[in-house]
Amino acid sequence: MNNVTLTGVNASISSSITPKSSITGSAFFNLGYVSSTNAAVLLPDTTNYSFSIWIYFTGATATNYYVFSFFTAQTNSLAIYIKSNRILFSAYPGDSDYDFSSITNNVWTHMVCTITNRKTYNFYINGQNIASTTVTTGVSSASRSNVGIGTSGFSLATEGGAGSNTYFKGYLSNFKIWNRALSAAEITSIYSLNSVTPTPYYPTQIAGITLWLDANKTSSLTLSGSNVTQWNDLARNTNLSNTSSYPTYSETGLNGKPTISFVGSLSGAQNLYNNSAPSLYNSLSSFSFFTVLKSVPSNAAWASWFSIYTNFTIYLGSASNTNPTNPWFYNGSSLNGGSGDGRSYIDNTIILVRVTVSGGSLTVQIYGSNGSYTNTFSYTVGTASSQKIYVGYSGYNFNDSFNGLISEMLFYNSALTKIQYQQVEGYLAWKWGLQTSLPATHPYNIQAPTTYSVAGPIDSLSATTKAAMLGTGKSAGAYGTRVLYSGYTGPVMNIKRSSDNAIQDFYSDASGNLGTAFLGKGTSFATWLAAAGGTPNAIVMTWYDQTGNGNHGTGVNTPIYNTSTKTVSFASGYFSIPNYAFPTGNSAYTYVFTPNNQTGASQNIFYGGSIANGLNQVIINLTGEASFFNGWYGAKITSNDTGAGFLNGTKLAVSYDGTTSTTDARKLYYNNVLRTNVLVQAGTRNQYHTPNALGQAPAGSGNNYTGTLQFFYWSPINMNLSDITILCDT
Repeated sequence: MNNVTLTGVNASISSSITPKSSITGSAFFNLGYVSSTNAAVLLPDTTNYSFSIWIYFTGATATNYYVFSFFTAQTNSLAIYIKSNRILFSAYPGDSDYDFSSITNNVWTHMVCTITNRKTYNFYINGQNIASTTVTTGVSSASRSNVGIGTSGFSLATEGGAGSNTYFKGYLSNFKIWNRALSAAEITSIYSLNSVTPTPYYPTQIAGITLWLDANKTSSLTLSGSNVTQWNDLARNTNLSNTSSYPTYSETGLNGKPTISFVGSLSGAQNLYNNSAPSLYNSLSSFSFFTVLKSVPSNAAWASWFSIYTNFTIYLGSASNTNPTNPWFYNGSSLNGGSGDGRSYIDNTIILVRVTVSGGSLTVQIYGSNGSYTNTFSYTVGTASSQKIYVGYSGYNFNDSFNGLISEMLFYNSALTKIQYQQVEGYLAWKWGLQTSLPATHPYNIQAPTTYSVAGPIDSLSATTKAAMLGTGKSAGAYGTRVLYSGYTGPVMNIKRSSDNAIQDFYSDASGNLGTAFLGKGTSFATWLAAAGGTPNAIVMTWYDQTGNGNHGTGVNTPIYNTSTKTVSFASGYFSIPNYAFPTGNSAYTYVFTPNNQTGASQNIFYGGSIANGLNQVIINLTGEASFFNGWYGAKITSNDTGAGFLNGTKLAVSYDGTTSTTDARKLYYNNVLRTNVLVQAGTRNQYHTPNALGQAPAGSGNNYTGTLQFFYWSPINMNLSDITILCDT
């Protein structure tokens, strides 16, 4: 773990229990720690200090969980720790421990401690000064040679022992140290700047989860000794049990973490089942299934670890019927799969398996320490009505029993999008220690998926507008060069480097800083662009829709991303928009955008469903009376502004309520102000849904837009001014 302030203090991660990155700029500590022996550089002999850190605590109550510590021994230490859901500060030699605040489990808390003249302590929680004290002795000037994050460094004991010192349990983020006492205003600013804090991702954040089995949640297990008599579903209470052939529970059996061990043989199978599963499993035409497991080859011919009886059964099988290897799938009547040599990827190694079924096709993807395996083939889900679900056994015969370990399963009743299934893969990989098995191109190769608590302007919109814009299959979209909505975790743009035609998805943080991994991390955009040498252009191949509707813009010719202004230039290209992406007929709409750097007199920002007379378009002019013209489907708005006309950088919005009124149906806004001197003409809108474009004029007009855009929103409703203002201020 490298110190980003370049003070020369690089910490080492404990080899016994490794903390795992789980939020941006943070680490997950499951009784692990980070340490350095060069603390003197970080904490020199000065009289004033400040410490700042974000804490997400998941531990118990009695133990002393250390957040950080500067120490040589317990009698020479300075530390922050948590005990019985209270935060305490200690400084030795000198004064005893000081209890200054409560802390809530599973909630992000920002903590700052300032020390002035060694004796005056001020403590801040979430930007507020909640405690202050002046002590007699104060912080000693004695040197402290070690620093530990997530550890006290001394008198360590096991978790749960009363009064014991143990490693931290939870998430820590943004640990900072200053050699002065920060002011209250500075602390408020630091808290506000970082209060848009990501929270850990959970599978239920994606809709449609119908089965979730997790060995790490011991509360979901019913045990008789080590025998698992019931494994409770965390999604819909589809609980699985057995009355005799029990699998067994191991607290540290899979990468040092909990797992369920299944022993299968030709004469019997340890398994769990439910004979009255919800009917929603029947005859699904599409679904997504994930498992973390370890297969131990046995004499069973077809080792099945999961089965929806007569609908979908997954096996590890082989053509020779010995030592099952490749994945096979049975739909109740036919068996498919098995191509390629899967043995080297599967046998005796922990693997993450994803299965996606959609449109008569099945894709299986396996990640493990021995590499990755993928296969796609035709597959139709069985049509028989089934109420039976098995784990560790197919339900057909004992030749199908599974021998190995299973730690987590997730089943969704739809084919997840690439963004969604990569989230789940990242969640499982980091949780079970498989993150290094993800390919370098995977967005969660270097950090676990997270969710913003607050992210972009869409989050602040009214519930009505968000309901109209967000989801799937809606005539809505949002393009931006930065994150626009908390629920969107995909890339903002797909960019081609002109020097060597390399193509890469880029993600963004809330400020528009691009990187190859989630939240703008990974390789920075500037580093990637310069990697091939020269001064290449960044050609935008795809401008991704952040509403979830999949209305992505496909670059035509060469629209260019401008690195200095963080805008997309249309001087040499435009974007083709999918069919039905823009509202058609007499449905309402709102479009919001800010054109800039336009040089031509009359240019089309966008059009939809163009017809021969070219009226289905939006034009902006730099000069003349028609500074804004909306001939969208015959509903015309012409601004009668004269003189300066349209100015670059004007925040524009045009809306329509879906009626034929000539007075209030169509509205035009300049810089969040409704224009009154406009000419409005009624008209019946046509139903054309194609072609659609952003930055191009209809065929033959030649008035393509050549300026820049940083964002472009549209929705199938007539937005109120409050929502328009939020989006215009992107």
